[in-house]
Amino acid sequence: MNRQSKWCRGRRVAAGVLLAGVLSADVARADGYASDAGMGTASVLVNLLYVPAKLVYAGLGGLTGGVAYCLTGGNFEIADRIWAPSLGGNYLVTPAHLRNEQTLYFSGVVEPEPARSSSSFPPPPRAPIAPSAERTAPGTLGEEPHDPSQPPEPVSPPRY
Repeated sequence: MNRQSKWCRGRRVAAGVLLAGVLSADVARADGYASDAGMGTASVLVNLLYVPAKLVYAGLGGLTGGVAYCLTGGNFEIADRIWAPSLGGNYLVTPAHLRNEQTLYFSGVVEPEPARSSSSFPPPPRAPIAPSAERTAPGTLGEEPHDPSQPPEPVSPPRY
């Protein structure tokens, strides 16, 4: 056997041992190293998909917030409503997330707007009521109310 084939066989054995260790780490539910190794491996595998998705979401949110900032004449509140969810949140999935010990946030938390008190805005002005409008039925112009026992009068079409 030459040196090249021994080296290839050694790589295959090492890859097989590594694969067997990864697959058996989840089965060996012993407290300690084996459990932590399995969860660590799982978080790495989950992050292979999670991190690129989060980075694309954050990048597009950052650009969209910047465009909104420019289009609104520098209104930071509008831009922050876009930046906070897209740029916030977790960028990595940890073993604590997989064990459900911590909450995983893909989007950041947006703080609600402060409640406006009714005293900060004056009440809308009330329209004055004309004396004749108080005595007539709604929708009429001073006419007597229609008697429901009588059929309505026919309405002729307008002439042009």
